[in-house]
Amino acid sequence: MTPPQLPPEMHGEILSYTGRHDLTVYCRASKTFYELSIALVYAHIVVETQAQIDHLLAVLRQKPRLAECVRSLKFHAFMGVSFFAVDVNNIFRLTELDISCLGQAVLHWAMAHATLPCLKVFRARTMGRLNSDTLASFLNRHPHITTLTIEAGRPFSFNTVLILPALEDVTGPPQLITSLSCRRLRRAAVIWTQEVEDIVVILSRLASLSDMKLLALNLTVHAPWPPDVILAVAGVLPHIKSLTLQSGGSETLIRVDPINRLKIGDAVEKLTSLTHLEFGEYALVARFYDGYNPARWRPGWRLGRSLVEHWSSKCPMLTCIGLYGEIWEREGTWTITSTINRTVAVNSTFIPLTSTGNLELI
Repeated sequence: MTPPQLPPEMHGEILSYTGRHDLTVYCRASKTFYELSIALVYAHIVVETQAQIDHLLAVLRQKPRLAECVRSLKFHAFMGVSFFAVDVNNIFRLTELDISCLGQAVLHWAMAHATLPCLKVFRARTMGRLNSDTLASFLNRHPHITTLTIEAGRPFSFNTVLILPALEDVTGPPQLITSLSCRRLRRAAVIWTQEVEDIVVILSRLASLSDMKLLALNLTVHAPWPPDVILAVAGVLPHIKSLTLQSGGSETLIRVDPINRLKIGDAVEKLTSLTHLEFGEYALVARFYDGYNPARWRPGWRLGRSLVEHWSSKCPMLTCIGLYGEIWEREGTWTITSTINRTVAVNSTFIPLTSTGNLELI
């Protein structure tokens, strides 16, 4: 097969190639489509500009066999693209779709028109508003989605009143969502409250949805006492396997004192299936947030190890704990396997789950 001829300004190189099933490219790379069509079963394509998007969609329409190879597609429209028609329906074997955009028009158009029978993972990020009716309609057409991530940016335009009505309005086949992460970019979240009673109500509504067997949950909460939050989760979602808690602001979420540590251990003990427990970077500060200097609040490695060992003794299924910006994993003994960049505070991206394999958190 001869690679398509592109104008000189769109020539480029493959940015990274890490294996047969993981290829990250820009669509302006002239050799990309040739290599994808003859060598790869799975493809991950990132596009960022209007020209790249137009060219990619044109090539995929002209080469249906190439479209069959694409399993993962990301549109990152943060480079001044105000609107375009994201026509991805010809990529009918797409299993993962990720759309990030400044305005909501791009995202709404894609959600309103996309019909992808194999779609299992959907991530949407916008600094604009997100309509719950559009989301509900999208979920109705895609009953096989297991991982749903929603991020919106406007204050008061995204909170629990968005995701819950959308899920409750689904009239098609039962949803099989096992991993849910909802938050407003920067400081709001799926749960923005100081009242644990509100958290219980919200989680109860989630748990009551037909076949909504959540196994992974990422919550950003304003409540300062995580033992109560963990107990609320345990009471409503006792079989959850992965739980991530982040603070909704700069206040102390976990006070590093012996009594509170014991309370967290007692709460974790109620989650008998938990394998992954993570606290966000704001979550374990020992005092009020003060600048980007981690040394001002990081209690130290020995305390981290003592917390990990204490909590894991209460919950034997735990194999991965995110604590103070570090990931502890247990393979015989507890060791630090990776460190999260602490200079990126609220919008940190956490590593995918390694212990369960098929779940992923933001």
